[in-house]
Formats: sequence, structure tokens, C-alpha cells
Amino acid sequence: MKTKALFLILTYLFFSSMLSAQMKPDLIVKRIHTLEKVVALTFDDGPNKEYTESVLKILRKNKVKATFFLVAKNVLKYPALAQKIKAEGHEIGNHSLNYFDYSLLTEDAVLEDVLISQTIFYQKLGNFPLFFRPPYGNLDITNYAVLDRYFEKIVKWSIDPKDWDPTTNRNKILNIVFKHLKPGSIIILHDNNKTSLKALPKIIKKAKKLGYRFETLEGLLN
Repeated sequence: MKTKALFLILTYLFFSSMLSAQMKPDLIVKRIHTLEKVVALTFDDGPNKEYTESVLKILRKNKVKATFFLVAKNVLKYPALAQKIKAEGHEIGNHSLNYFDYSLLTEDAVLEDVLISQTIFYQKLGNFPLFFRPPYGNLDITNYAVLDRYFEKIVKWSIDPKDWDPTTNRNKILNIVFKHLKPGSIIILHDNNKTSLKALPKIIKKAKKLGYRFETLEGLLN
């Protein structure tokens, strides 16, 4: 079984490396241009032992699917939690191996990070993520060719309520989200803090009341 998995991983890496080095013009996405009232909720940095379960519970209760950009080292640490995210129908993206700033890494270091992290995702979850979100949202132009070979999209965001900021609170998060909310928005949150957890039910409830529906990134792109 391990031999078969290794063969599939090597096959994936080989054919991915054979793709054109020319970057797709729409490789990086921050929001989708649409008139339809659809938005994507995305969560970074998990899986998190303390908060991810609570995020999943809120999403389950409200029948919302989201996209989780997981850090591979956290997937190794909490594989059952990562598997639960997938089992509940949420989409999983790659958020790097160790959460290093890609803009400060050499091209070889970025390639190594991508290959190891993608291998971990395959080993623990059975598939290679199609979407990548760079740590801190930072990239160098030399990163693009590498990432273009292994991912369909580099995903950033159009709404960042900075839920990670220790000075923020639920009302600040809500104000930022609904000040900028529009069809095709991509909202970035983190499943590693209590403030985001407090704001999430209200974000979902109010957005639905305004006529929006939530999609995974793949659903939004399609």
C-alpha cells in the first residue's frame, strides 16, 4: 500500500513538473467577478486543537461549506481533525508546510516546501489540494512558476477583518465584513482564535438575510 501511494505521489510530481512554465493569467484570485450573491468563507492556519471543532460545529448547524487552508505540519499533528474537516464536506487548501514567508525563500526552498506539504496532504487526506494560500499573503515573483505547476489557483482574499489582531472584537470584524461584502467576495478568517469564533454565526446569519449564499472556492469559481 505504501509503495502504491509513493508511486502515485511521484507520478503526480512528475506530470505536474511537465506542465507549461508560463503562468496562467488568472493564477492569482482575490475575488470572483459575478452578479450572483455568492461568497466564500475561508479559514487559515488549522487544524487547531482548541478552535477548529467549534468552527465546524457552527458551519454544520448553519449548513455552510467553507474552504480550510491547512498548514501541513498541523495536519501531521492533528490528522484526525483534518480528516474530519474533509469528511464534513469542506474544501481543503494548502497553506504551506511550516508557515514560512515565501517571499523570503529561495525558489528551491519554495519547491521543497510545496512538494513535502503536498505529499503530507495526500498521505493523510488522500488527495492533493488544488488551491494554495501563501503565508501572510506574501509572494515573490520567482514563486509563481513553481506554484503554477502544482496548483490551479493561488488564493488571496477581498475581505480581511483581521480577526488575528488582539485589539479587535466581534463588532469590528462584522463592520469590516459587511462594509466590503459584495458578490464573489472571498472572506479570510482563522480557526485559531476566540474572536473569530464569536463573529462567525453573525456573519453567516446576516449574509444569508441579505440574500447571499456560501460556496467553497471551487463552487465559487464554477
